[in-house]
Amino acid sequence: MINRLRPLAIRQRVLMISLLPLVIFALILGGYFISTRIDDTQRALIERGESITRLLASASEFGLMVGNHEVLRNLANGISQEPDVADVLFLDSRLELILRTREFKLQLNPQGPYAYEYDNQWYFMQAVRITGISFQDVPEFPEEEPQLDTIGYVVVILSKEQTQARQRSILLGGLLLTLGSFLVTSILARRFGQRITHPIQGLSRVVERLQEGHLDTRAETTLTGELRTLARGINRMAARIQESNQIMESRVDLATRRLRATLSHLETQNQELEQARRKADAANRAKDDFLARMSHELRTPMTSVLGFARLLDQSAATDEQREYTRIINQTSTLLLTLIDDILDLSKLESDAIKLERIPFVLEDVLLDVLEMQAPVAHAKGLELILRLHPATPQTLIGDPTRLRQIITNLVSNAIKFTEYGQVQIFAEAVLSNEEYCQLSLRVSDSGIGIPSDQIQELFQAFTQADTSITRRFGGSGLGLVITRKLTELMGGTIELSSEVATGTDACLSIPFPYRLATEAPSPPLTDVGTILLYDPHPLMRDSVLSLLQRRQLRVDLAENFADFCQRAGQYPLLIWGQRPCADAQLPKAATRQLRQHFNGRLLVLCSSTVSEKPDDANTLILHKPVRRKRLYEALSQQRAEPRTDVASPRLVSDCDLLIAEDNDFNRLLISRILEQAGISPRQARSGLEVLAEVERQLPDLILMDVHMPDMDGIEATRRIRRQYPCLPIIALTANVVKHEHQALIDAGISRIMLKPIDEGKLLNTVQRLCQRNLEQARMLEGRSQLERLEISPELLGSELKKQLQGCLEGFASHDRQRMRHHAHQLLGIAGVYEMPELEAVTGEFHQLIEAGDIRELWQALWRLQRLIEHQAIPEMTGVGEQPT
Repeated sequence: MINRLRPLAIRQRVLMISLLPLVIFALILGGYFISTRIDDTQRALIERGESITRLLASASEFGLMVGNHEVLRNLANGISQEPDVADVLFLDSRLELILRTREFKLQLNPQGPYAYEYDNQWYFMQAVRITGISFQDVPEFPEEEPQLDTIGYVVVILSKEQTQARQRSILLGGLLLTLGSFLVTSILARRFGQRITHPIQGLSRVVERLQEGHLDTRAETTLTGELRTLARGINRMAARIQESNQIMESRVDLATRRLRATLSHLETQNQELEQARRKADAANRAKDDFLARMSHELRTPMTSVLGFARLLDQSAATDEQREYTRIINQTSTLLLTLIDDILDLSKLESDAIKLERIPFVLEDVLLDVLEMQAPVAHAKGLELILRLHPATPQTLIGDPTRLRQIITNLVSNAIKFTEYGQVQIFAEAVLSNEEYCQLSLRVSDSGIGIPSDQIQELFQAFTQADTSITRRFGGSGLGLVITRKLTELMGGTIELSSEVATGTDACLSIPFPYRLATEAPSPPLTDVGTILLYDPHPLMRDSVLSLLQRRQLRVDLAENFADFCQRAGQYPLLIWGQRPCADAQLPKAATRQLRQHFNGRLLVLCSSTVSEKPDDANTLILHKPVRRKRLYEALSQQRAEPRTDVASPRLVSDCDLLIAEDNDFNRLLISRILEQAGISPRQARSGLEVLAEVERQLPDLILMDVHMPDMDGIEATRRIRRQYPCLPIIALTANVVKHEHQALIDAGISRIMLKPIDEGKLLNTVQRLCQRNLEQARMLEGRSQLERLEISPELLGSELKKQLQGCLEGFASHDRQRMRHHAHQLLGIAGVYEMPELEAVTGEFHQLIEAGDIRELWQALWRLQRLIEHQAIPEMTGVGEQPT
């Protein structure tokens, strides 16, 4: 508030400086004068009352002594004639009233004081005493202290009205005098102040006009004294400013003309740059469209090539023909890898890759990569070794798919450029705080190495250290480029260090949130006894030894195979690590030689190329790389469950399946795969034919190609969903672009599968969806689950909407605990009432709650809401209608 007050002008300041002392002095004198005059009137009233009372007491001594009331009345009447005497009273010695002149209410105070004020009146009380006869003139009677007796009292009451009237007149006169002095002083101060303020105000107006830009303004020089000197100084300053301003304006005009020319040139360049940017954007879009189209066009024939090669390999072919199919599979896989690398690079350059944020087990990811690369490495005689630090957190939170892709590129490069020796992965995580850790990964090989001056060139697209390497080893040179971009996208760094003919180290450092293990440590295997371990590769031997020592096992090492055979009979259990490729077929001679010295339990660690079964019950075969769980199970005499993904599953024979595919070869391939699994599918070549087949007879499942003539798979799926919301539809597409996948999901596709088709994954998915659809059909034909539980569809629908509303409110308030609770309730309802679609969508939503990606969580919640409001409720309330 104070800062907003307008500052005083110099005129007001001069008046204030001149008037303020005079006003203060006048107020002080006037106040002192009025105060003293008022006090004097008050004091005069008191003195007059005391004097009258004292004189009246002396005069009334005789009357009181003799009891002559007439004398007292005469005295009282005489005093009452005074204008300010209100009443006169005579009291006896006992303070009883003898005589008074007027009648009104009294307020006597016998205990004193003898002069006091009450009700705008002053009371004066005086005792009347007997004075006696003085004997001072008779020497025979010396003077003694007089003994005075009180014979009564005199009370005189004076009114204050006249005194107050005099005081008011004194106050009014003092105020008028002070006001007059103030007015006279103000007039004099204003008149003399104008002689000072007017010239100064004139100079101020001149300065203001100069500030406004009127540089030709000048001050008057008729002033005197210091003001004249100030006016001349202002005029000189204004002249110099005007001159400088003219020079500046000329310079500004020149600079403005140059700036306009520059801006015009820049505008022209900006337009050219904008046109170049639009052309570059158009070129990038055309490149992305071209890559997506080429991916589709290449993957479509690749589906037929790989599929028929696998079918031919499963037929009764000769060894030479199987070798031909192996070559076809290998070259087709390399071509598919090249296509994926080009697409990944394109998506990374356009920032189209979004990272997931889900929990994963680091050791499983690393072993998945090694197991995937093991056949190639073991075929070359290389060992794949994982060295995971024991203090590394078991569960990390991030994108396991992209981490797996990074490690796969590094390991595949290491295998490609290594002729002998080993490829190792060293993993260790340093805890930064309670939430994050810094994961350090190092992929080390014993390959040909890279010259130091060529390392940086490896991180450029389509570049390798030496062009001769391309001719010798092949490849596109995109692996390290994609690896570096993915690493940087995850917030990490990558470095390469290499020495020619010694090997290469690729070091990664990536931050990850982690989750501490809640499971209790595994107990030691005390009943195994001492183990004799032999592996010809020292690094692999050390890796297996560290796994055994984690369970506090006693392990002895053999120096060579002969020493291993000689000492075998002294131990209850042997672990024999065989060298890749060399011992890939388990030479019978070496096995017979070992069994001559040992008939107990034998655990063989062999390469992934070995497929023979053990010769006896005491022999157990584990493939490298060795997983801890499988190793510990083998040591505990627990055989791993046989793998069920080798042979194709036998599908439901009565499943009515419709194939929608415009490519004749792919349609034939899918038909052959399904026929071998026990299904005779129907076929359609366009979306219109699909709709016609569905209307003719509703299938149990549709394999829907996306790009078809007349009507594509997306539009066909959208129309089918309007009438049959729960019909399983699997999309087959060669396009990896994310927006097409989202369009498929929005249209209502149940599953998406990429071409080339994975035969095992396709059959498993068809088996699961067909079985579920048939079970739902049987349930609708008989009594429904709702009827068996005596639950009305309306009540169940209300409960589903209630749980969905809880999920929506939890999402709006960012309350993950609430979303988790209601999602758990939905999972329970879906399981109890046999609602697989709801169970699958709710399970995905529940998993994303833990992952933390708010966008994907919203998409999953939208799909859940769509299913409950438009699919789950009609399905429940439609009991007895045509099953969908």
